[in-house]
Amino acid sequence: MDKSNRGRSAAPGILAVDRQATVLRRSHVSQPSIFTYCPYGYLPERNDSTLLRFNGQPLELPIPLYLLGNGYRAFNSVLMRFHSADSKSPFGDGGINVYTYCAGDPVNNTDPSGHILEKVRNAITGRVEFEGPYQVLFKGTDKIAPTVFHKEVLLSGMAGFVTHSKLDRPLLLDEFGNLNNAKLVAKEEIGPRLKGLKAYRKDPNKPFMLLGCYAGTAAAQIVANTLNRPVIAVMGKLKAPKAHLINQPLENGKPRPLREYDPEIDGKLITAVLHTFYPMAQVRSAS
Repeated sequence: MDKSNRGRSAAPGILAVDRQATVLRRSHVSQPSIFTYCPYGYLPERNDSTLLRFNGQPLELPIPLYLLGNGYRAFNSVLMRFHSADSKSPFGDGGINVYTYCAGDPVNNTDPSGHILEKVRNAITGRVEFEGPYQVLFKGTDKIAPTVFHKEVLLSGMAGFVTHSKLDRPLLLDEFGNLNNAKLVAKEEIGPRLKGLKAYRKDPNKPFMLLGCYAGTAAAQIVANTLNRPVIAVMGKLKAPKAHLINQPLENGKPRPLREYDPEIDGKLITAVLHTFYPMAQVRSAS
């Protein structure tokens, strides 16, 4: 069709893009252009001055489609979803919703392959920064609690990652709600967020809390080795406070207690025993 990318061409010009490669401005002597997008990449005003648009992807017209993964799946910026299901969903890396784009968060994620979203990070520092005291990575289900990264937990001055783990298996629940290799979760999800915190950039030996059932039996040591910093975790079945309460004091001003289930008495909660796991490497000096 005459309005599709086939046969279309754009005059030479300089493109200004953001950290996600989204084209914001095209500089040209005779016809400069400015692009303003909706969160899911829709352009309210028609502008054919450049083929590249949202997240640096070519825009197909007349229907505003982005053919991601070299044409693997068509993303519709008006419908804010894919036209076809992901072959890696609902039980794989693609996530639970087979048609959703970027897990419903296109501001902090991209999906160039049409398969698996990628977190938006600072291209130079590799940091993930966010507003507020915590960030929900996986919203959870009726049976699975959310996966949450906290800037501080239990008034301890330490950041924490509330997740799920398996007894004697180095697995952690990731941002897609899947049990994944603890090393990968530490590298892709925990590490970049710790880099976003000044206290952890300043002190490479500052401990971090990994709050998940049985995290201390296998996953914590892997995370400590990967992050090259001490990790604090519990061995038993943990009952962590809710996200909005985990760093709020009790009425007496003291931190909320961390509880775990008594392994000998079914359903009984006891004070959690914290264990510190040091990386299998030489402890570094703070710079």
